[in-house]
Amino acid sequence: MKKKVLSVLLATAMVASLAACGEKPANQSTAPSSDASTSAPEVSSEAPAATYDLKQVKIMVDGTLNLTEETGLKEFEEAWEKEVGIDLVINKPDHSNYSEALALALAGTDKPDVVLMPAAMYSQYASFGTVLWDMTDAYENADFQSALNSKAVVNDGNYVNGRLYGMSPTAGNGCVTYVKKAWLDNLGMKVEDIKTYDDFYNMLVRFTKEDPDGNGVDGDTYGIIAPGLVSTEAPWTNYLPEFWQNAYPALVQDENGTWIDGFQTEETKAALERLRTAWADGVIDPDTSAFVGETKSTREKWFGNDQKGTAGCFAYWAGTWRQTLTDNLSKNQVETEVVQLPLIAEMDGFMDRKAPVWVIMNDTSLSEEENNARGQAIFDAFFESMLDGGNVQLLWTYGVEGMHWSMAAETVVLAPDIPEKRKETTYEEGQFHMLPGVLDNTALYKKNHIDNILSVRDLPSEYNVSASSDIATESSAEFYAHAISAPALPTSTTYAVQSAVINDAVQVAVNAVVKGEKDYDAAMQEYLATAGSVVETVLGELNAAQ
Repeated sequence: MKKKVLSVLLATAMVASLAACGEKPANQSTAPSSDASTSAPEVSSEAPAATYDLKQVKIMVDGTLNLTEETGLKEFEEAWEKEVGIDLVINKPDHSNYSEALALALAGTDKPDVVLMPAAMYSQYASFGTVLWDMTDAYENADFQSALNSKAVVNDGNYVNGRLYGMSPTAGNGCVTYVKKAWLDNLGMKVEDIKTYDDFYNMLVRFTKEDPDGNGVDGDTYGIIAPGLVSTEAPWTNYLPEFWQNAYPALVQDENGTWIDGFQTEETKAALERLRTAWADGVIDPDTSAFVGETKSTREKWFGNDQKGTAGCFAYWAGTWRQTLTDNLSKNQVETEVVQLPLIAEMDGFMDRKAPVWVIMNDTSLSEEENNARGQAIFDAFFESMLDGGNVQLLWTYGVEGMHWSMAAETVVLAPDIPEKRKETTYEEGQFHMLPGVLDNTALYKKNHIDNILSVRDLPSEYNVSASSDIATESSAEFYAHAISAPALPTSTTYAVQSAVINDAVQVAVNAVVKGEKDYDAAMQEYLATAGSVVETVLGELNAAQ
């Protein structure tokens, strides 16, 4: 139901935006048109460019901006305003309902200036070419261009029909499977010995049938847990990658560039059979089908202090999350080490997702020239500063100096009131270090919005010590050594407003097959009866646009 509501809201927002634009692009390049039939007045080459007096930037962002009112969001705003000289207003809805809140905001009259969009939503909005400000020229001529690193290639994937309507400050990242090392140790297993799917599955069976947590009871644990048998958003297979392998249960381009329905392929059928066997064998925590899309509930069960009924494996984001998961297990006195499963032989690589995209919304109350001046002014203030390689990028990366990080000579104390966990570290003047969390002084604050491991611009070397530990850096390096780009997202009129019909039908079919409620053929017939006509229409639109 949530996805259906979102689809309606998304359609409403786009229709409202298009109507406001009168279906006339308000964000095209300011270069003179070569169309002789245009009635636009000629602009003298001597005429000054339009200017825009930018006094405030209103943004909308999800929980990937980690700070809250309790942990320093106000201080972040004030520090940003001090550096940039413009008022910053942040709207940060609940993370789990962000897409719906964003769609509502974009359908309203008081739209934000700058928005962080999920990649799928960005593809849909960008395909209309009238809703988002065209930042192609601004990005390609930005001051930060000469300082970008290899991860900036992520923005090559944000071009739609040759134009850029949004920018990602970090690479997309993806999921790897984490394993509780103590469970492996208790069963005399080593993660480096898991090289094939059979090795992986044998590990899951042993985690389920034996006593990996060492509580003296066999069979009260599971092999793996996930927030759904198939994800609720692209790249769809990231939370159970070893089962899905190279299947992609969504609309995708084949090796010839033709769009097909990846859900109706032999690869997907084989993946469903693997999942069905695992479900029947009881190696998948049954909460997996209840926690659909609920990553918070899933990970909290995985690292909770009551390990009875929990699982040994959990696939989640590479890099910083390896340290975060380790810290939470340690805090709950469950485990002190998390190991990362190597790429198994049957997988081509780890899926590198399309990163969320920061965009500038068009202001349809302005003329094209004024709107372009406004867009450039926002780009200069918000985007240029976000990747300035200095004070503002530090704000986005680590938070506020003196509150979240410091370079002062001082002794930092963790868990000051818990003798068995108390830890002191002394730093010299000028030595970068993180400070204890505002609400949890047992651990250091880690990051704000930009993950320094994934950033498209490196900070100066003194800050590249990073809040991220060696295991986080190692995790990201292992992921990117075997990463493959997630498939391109569909961009068609019908898909923009009816994608939920397809996605909901996939969820129903996957659950029916895996849980043994229907055989594959029966589930596929129901899928086609529900979504077949939409799939056919969308594929027709996508392939006609090739």
